[in-house]
Amino acid sequence: MNTWFAKLAIGLSLVAATAGALAQKNEPAAASKAEATSVAPPASQNMPAVQSADILDMQQNQAERTKVQPGNLAPVYRQIKDGGEHYSSLPALEAGVLIQPKAQFPGQARATTAGEAWRHYRNGPLMTYGGWLIIVAVIGIAAFYFSVGRIKLKETRTGRLIERFTSIERLSHWTVAISFLILGLTGITMLFGKYVVLPVFGHTLFGYLAFICKNVHNFVGPIFTVALIVMFAILPAC
Repeated sequence: MNTWFAKLAIGLSLVAATAGALAQKNEPAAASKAEATSVAPPASQNMPAVQSADILDMQQNQAERTKVQPGNLAPVYRQIKDGGEHYSSLPALEAGVLIQPKAQFPGQARATTAGEAWRHYRNGPLMTYGGWLIIVAVIGIAAFYFSVGRIKLKETRTGRLIERFTSIERLSHWTVAISFLILGLTGITMLFGKYVVLPVFGHTLFGYLAFICKNVHNFVGPIFTVALIVMFAILPAC
């Protein structure tokens, strides 16, 4: 009996000693955690005085970035995206501008590169309102023709012929007329062709057609401008 009590007393003393040791081991960790929690200031107080890694990277030039991250050309392309003009050995006027500066057309929510902004404006409001304007113009011309008709002669024809326009006047007039029709057809094809011509002929043929229309449009434009100026210059002599 005495032996059993002795074993029980030894077991309880071992359990108590183990529990005390665990408690003493956890007290320093809890105390350091509480001290860190009480001493550390709120994160919002430290934010204005701290710069993130992204901000520090943006302040680096290419030489500094190459030392840290070889092959990383972010500083160079960040300067290129600004749209500034840099050195180029080509004689073109805008050869030093690799990426156009930012632009924002009416109705656009944010500014982007000039080419991208023009693309969104061309495929959006310009195409929508331009298409309706063409339809309204065609309807107006048809309504005028069917309501008024051709200009009629007040008297019968006499058979006598007179020179109304000189050769230069006729040449300038027909140059303006033909170039205007060419510009209209090529421009409409490039603007609305992907919705009308592309589904019929496919991407390959439409690609050749758009390429031809673009070049013809670019070369005929100056001819139309010069012929229009000549026509209006000789108009008072008519």
